[in-house]
Amino acid sequence: MGFRDDLELGKKFELVFFENELIEEEEIYQSQGLCKGWDLKTMDGRMFEVKACRRWRYTGNILVEFGCNGEQSGISTTTSETWAFYQLGEDDNWVKVLQVPTTTLKSMIRDKCYSHVIFGASRKMSDFYLFKESLLFSNKYKENVKISVNQDYLP
Repeated sequence: MGFRDDLELGKKFELVFFENELIEEEEIYQSQGLCKGWDLKTMDGRMFEVKACRRWRYTGNILVEFGCNGEQSGISTTTSETWAFYQLGEDDNWVKVLQVPTTTLKSMIRDKCYSHVIFGASRKMSDFYLFKESLLFSNKYKENVKISVNQDYLP
């Protein structure tokens, strides 16, 4: 799967997030282009970063980008207040979504509560923090994480 396919998948799940989690909103703005500080913005100014991952279900790992092409990006430059991580199953149906405040992710990074740092992933361009899903539910952070499960998904 190439960059354009990944981008298209991400845009799809931005709209899924709006439809399932922000339904009370009458309208949202979806960011355009690359290297922006947010994916979705509500009318009242709340901003969200939305990610979708096919491998998380098998690995238990969630990736959070912090650099791309030698420049800061992702969590380093975000203006979003919440990150939503979609775990994908068969045929790209979503299994669950975790909503994590940006402040919680940054606190976990500051406390070194991630599994690994990966430099040069994704065609040797991107740098990531790798979080085990279980770390997000450790005692110190679990009250900040909201989880929604897709009741329609049948693995």
